[in-house]
Amino acid sequence: MRIYQPADWAKLAQDRISELTKSQIKYERNRAIKKGMGFEQWVESRLPVDPLPDLIEEFNRICDEEETLVVPNCSVNGSMITDPYRYEALADKASRIAEQIERHLADSGVPAEPG
Repeated sequence: MRIYQPADWAKLAQDRISELTKSQIKYERNRAIKKGMGFEQWVESRLPVDPLPDLIEEFNRICDEEETLVVPNCSVNGSMITDPYRYEALADKASRIAEQIERHLADSGVPAEPG
């Protein structure tokens, strides 16, 4: 289950179309025809891409890999990292991605979690 749901691109395209003037609609329709696309499809294709789904997916993949490097070990405080260098590299990468996610959310006006 995903907590973050990407935007409804069709709705965003309709919102964008509603903001266009008649001359802009005519111009964009001609561009869509030249590309062999429907008008709504063309407008939707021109919307900025939301990077969050890919960032979240990569963050989760890294965390999953990190978990595979931790094994139970009763003699060492309950667990042991099998490849500390790889684990540290993954932790650094996860931290950078988390910062990108936080920046993107801040730029889009989503309030940060209390921490």
